[in-house]
Amino acid sequence: MEISELIKNNFPAIIALTGTLLGVLITQLFNWLNKRSEFYHQHKLKKTDQQIVFENNEVIKPVLDFLKKELCLITKIYQKGLNKEVSIEDELSEHILEMSMVGARIRILGNNILNKKYEEFTKLRIPISFDSLNEEGNKDINTAFENMKKAELLASEIISEIKKST
Repeated sequence: MEISELIKNNFPAIIALTGTLLGVLITQLFNWLNKRSEFYHQHKLKKTDQQIVFENNEVIKPVLDFLKKELCLITKIYQKGLNKEVSIEDELSEHILEMSMVGARIRILGNNILNKKYEEFTKLRIPISFDSLNEEGNKDINTAFENMKKAELLASEIISEIKKST
């Protein structure tokens, strides 16, 4: 018996067998592609989650903590101008060291408006200190208070910009 006769006599069985094998191969190929696509998307989601956690823990949270400390320090400077018994020297030196690292964290976000607001915010401590603590008779508590309120406003604008950036 020749091959052509064998094929002719068993053609329906050969078609069924070929169709079944192709169906199994195509199903396995689609399953593999689906699993590969799912793995890729899971990897991408995991990477995005890690970036979000990093940004929250290493950028946003330290900046917000610094803003809180800065506002507290500004308030203490103002209070010291009203009452000389408040101590700020230890906090001030530690706080100045932290300021540049927070500035670097803010620059990571790449928002020029945020950078300008932060620079303006950190510069406000100088006139508040001068107006509150000047002992040569040039003390101006009212201006210090106005600058303190301006610092509070800038801090809220910085927080708002951080929220927009993330």
